[in-house]
Amino acid sequence: MRKIIYSIIVCACITTSINAQTFNTTRFGIMVKAPTFTIMRSNDSDISASGTNLGWGLGVQAEVALSQVRSIYATVGVGFLGNQGGGQQHTTGGNYWPEARLSDPLYNQANNPKPLPDGVVLRYHLSVLEFPIGLKFYTSDRQKRRYFAELPIFTTNLVIRSRGDIKGTGIDVKGEFIKEEIRLINFGLGTTLGFAYDLGFSEFNMGLHLAYNFSDMIRNHGFRSVGSGPDFIRIDNNAKNSMTTIGIKLGLMF
Repeated sequence: MRKIIYSIIVCACITTSINAQTFNTTRFGIMVKAPTFTIMRSNDSDISASGTNLGWGLGVQAEVALSQVRSIYATVGVGFLGNQGGGQQHTTGGNYWPEARLSDPLYNQANNPKPLPDGVVLRYHLSVLEFPIGLKFYTSDRQKRRYFAELPIFTTNLVIRSRGDIKGTGIDVKGEFIKEEIRLINFGLGTTLGFAYDLGFSEFNMGLHLAYNFSDMIRNHGFRSVGSGPDFIRIDNNAKNSMTTIGIKLGLMF
């Protein structure tokens, strides 16, 4: 993970240097998302969101002017996002991470119809490489300041690290390996609304960033167990799980 972060920083330095040799219709910059707040939602009434994750992001971005007045840009970038995800509470217990490499096999024991209790909270901690493309619209300059709307932003996300916590009656474990339960690739849409300020040598950007990962993020290998004793009824988990993000996006464009 550290190598990825270092690589992004090196890319930022290289692209800044390249920009000095390219046409002024193309700009490069460094972007930081901090803080970000993410929440996991489900379309299953038995599963409810339970708390947000406090995360952060670091990346590089290029802007290519699409108009002669340079008020409309196409944007493309790459970034790293840390501690994305959130918690989900399952009203009915069951076996929700059957393929994961958990620290105690009792938490996903195959012959146990209900290894996790009713009301269990599963929290996801995901590290993600994001590849956003979009459009960015600027207003005219006013005393070195102008406003912008970056929308739509279409993002392809690659999950490179997956950890999970389990909290329920008699269970409280953190940092479980849950790679097998998370989809490697997911997709999202977003927008950023903010302002830009001319610093002379660069332009400072600051905005409110909103994003929605609309593709299912969890593989849904598990099931919930309804009933008690030997009369358990197994119901496969076919829920669609999405993620919503809100955060502050900062940047320097050169």
